[in-house]
Amino acid sequence: MNPLLELKNLCYAYHSKSGETYALSDISFQVQRGEFVAVVGPSGCGKSTLLSLIAGLLMPESGSVLLDGKASDGFRENTGYMLQKDHLFEWRTIYRNVVLGLEIQHKLNEESESRVNKMLKDYGLYRFRNAMPSELSGGMRQRAALIRTLALDPELLLLDEPFSALDFQTRLSVCDDVSAILRREKKTAVLVTHDLSEAVSMADRIIVLTKRPARIRSVIEIRFAKSHLTPLERRSEPEFQGYFNRLWRELNGQEEKTAAVSGQEEKLAAESGQEMTMGDEPGPEERIKDESSPEERIEDESGREQRTRNALDTAETIEGGLRREKAIEGEMRQEEAIESKSDRQEAIGSELSREKMAEEEVPIDTDDKNEKWEREE
Repeated sequence: MNPLLELKNLCYAYHSKSGETYALSDISFQVQRGEFVAVVGPSGCGKSTLLSLIAGLLMPESGSVLLDGKASDGFRENTGYMLQKDHLFEWRTIYRNVVLGLEIQHKLNEESESRVNKMLKDYGLYRFRNAMPSELSGGMRQRAALIRTLALDPELLLLDEPFSALDFQTRLSVCDDVSAILRREKKTAVLVTHDLSEAVSMADRIIVLTKRPARIRSVIEIRFAKSHLTPLERRSEPEFQGYFNRLWRELNGQEEKTAAVSGQEEKLAAESGQEMTMGDEPGPEERIKDESSPEERIEDESGREQRTRNALDTAETIEGGLRREKAIEGEMRQEEAIESKSDRQEAIGSELSREKMAEEEVPIDTDDKNEKWEREE
């Protein structure tokens, strides 16, 4: 069975005056008809860029994108693209918003109008067809945006985090609605999301990307014992937690490994005196050479912990010594102040004593004394 979508060795880089930034490197996978594929990866790894390449909004540096076995040099009309926000025109009614794509492509006729009205009835929006977007809830607006995308009857539907703008409760409800619509319409879909639970609950297969420049790290097939489960029902199944934990380990392990490799690269660059640049990666031989055994890693980690403890002990010792020096200095200043005060009090007391003694002394006239003695004789 020929796949509906096939990517072969897809590469892409963004160019600017300061240089180029590699976004995707050697991406290859297939999507079968009626399959729901989710793409997850670290922020900024190029997931939305991947959707733009599939839609034909961007052209790859190398590699190819085949839709139903055919390549294209521009936007693929049989592809529907649903963005993070609903982007409904506030001055048009819900019905006029839903048929906008048909108007632009001059495909608005009795057949297409009948199909649109049927979808509005099936998905609970027919009674609001003449309402304005501001009169609808976030979930209803998102359903209207999906109907607008499906009105053109695309073979492939691209979903770029279509539920991220909704609150959690509405997100769960709309996720169920969208999944039911896609299954009922038998559409093929590629979903980009940061929500691992959302990916596990909706997808048949999950593609995990590495950091930029993104490569395919792993592909996880999602299989539940019970069939025909809604996304909300999947979250209650025992398999759900296992798939979630596996995805978490894939992404978390990748970040730890990337950090370790980056540390090795910076160390080698510092030793050789060469400046590291964005996008440089060691070759396979260098990565193998830099990898150490588990025993060496444990020993190295123990050494780092011991050095950290020694540094903390030294810091505490120094801090304690400084505190003691400050205490001694304070005591010395206090003693000096007391001695100074005592000296001042002693000096004042001596002065007062001298003044008192001076007042008590009465001077005696010698002539008067002699005259007194002569009269007595």
